[in-house]
Amino acid sequence: MAKVCAQCGARQTDRHLLACPECKAEYIDEGDIVKYLSHNAIKGIAERLSRSPRFLLYFLALVLLNGAAWWTFLKYAAKRVQESANAVETNMQAELRRASREVTNLIIREFEQPRIKQVVSDAAALHATNLINLEVRPAVTRFQSDVSNAIAAIESSVTQQLQRTSQRLDKLGFQAEEALFTISVAAAEAGDAAAYDQLRFWSTNRSHWLSARAEQKLGKIVGSFTGPFHKPYQQDVRTTWDLGIGFENARNMYYASLPEARLSVIEGIWNATNFPKGERMNFLVEVALTDNTIAGRRFAVDLLNAEFKTNFVAWQLEDVRRWWRTNSTNYMAPAGTKK
Repeated sequence: MAKVCAQCGARQTDRHLLACPECKAEYIDEGDIVKYLSHNAIKGIAERLSRSPRFLLYFLALVLLNGAAWWTFLKYAAKRVQESANAVETNMQAELRRASREVTNLIIREFEQPRIKQVVSDAAALHATNLINLEVRPAVTRFQSDVSNAIAAIESSVTQQLQRTSQRLDKLGFQAEEALFTISVAAAEAGDAAAYDQLRFWSTNRSHWLSARAEQKLGKIVGSFTGPFHKPYQQDVRTTWDLGIGFENARNMYYASLPEARLSVIEGIWNATNFPKGERMNFLVEVALTDNTIAGRRFAVDLLNAEFKTNFVAWQLEDVRRWWRTNSTNYMAPAGTKK
C-alpha cells in the first residue's frame, strides 16, 4: 500500500525515506491517514464540505429523496466522524507520550556515554576555570591586598608606639639609675658596704654610662679602707654578755646588732678566747666578706692582718677569700673538738 505524509499528505517518492523531507513527519499507510488527522483538521474538512455546492446539491437531493433516512445517516455519520476524531486525538496523544519517553531515554543513554560525559565534564571545568579567573581570583587578590595593607598599617602603628614606649622607658631607666647612683654615693659615704659594692660594680663595667662617675666617687671613699684605722664615733653601747652562751648564740647577736654597736660585737667575739680560734677566724673572714658596713669590713680585715701578718685590703676581698680557702683547714678543728 502506498504511504503518505501523516501531516501534509504528500506521497512517498522514495521507499528508503522514513519521514517527509518537507514537514519532517513520518510516512504512514494511506489508509491510516484518518488516524493521524487532528481534531482541527477534521473540523476543517467538515467546514470545506459544508461550503461545497456539489456536496450541498447531493445533500439536498438525498434529503428530498429520503429525508428521514438521510437525516438518520448523517447523524450516524457525524457520530462516527466524531468518534474517529476522538480516537485519532487519543492515538496521537499516546504516540506523543511514547515519543517523548523514547527521546528522554535516548538523551539519558547519550549522557551516559563516556564521550558525552567527558564533554560535559570539560565544559563544567572550563566554566569553573573561567569563573575562578574572572570572579574568584580577582576577589581573592583584592582581599589579600586589603589584608596586607591593614597588617602594614597595624605594624607601622605598633612599631611607632613601641618606639615611643622604648624611648620613655630608656628615659625612665636613666632617671632611675641616676637616682640610684646618687643614693648609693650618699650611702657609701655614710659607710654602707652594699652601696659601695654597687659603685664598684659600675666602675668596673667600662661600657656603663655611670662607670667614670662611679670610679671618681670611689676614689674619695677608698681612703677609709687604707691607712691607720680609727673607729668611727659610736654611741656608748654595752656589748658585754655571758660568753657561756656559746659561739653560735654570740654570732647570732652580731647579726642582730645595730650598725652603731657592730664593731664592739666583732671585737668582743674575736677576743673571746673560750671560743675555738678556728671558729673565731672563720667569723672574721665571714664579716670581712659580708658585713653591710664599710667600717665592719675594714675592722675585720685589720684584725686578720694583725693576727696573721697579712696585707689584705678591705676592698680587695677576693684575696681574703682565696687565702681562707687555702688555709682554713689548718685552723678549723673537726666537729666536736676544740682547736
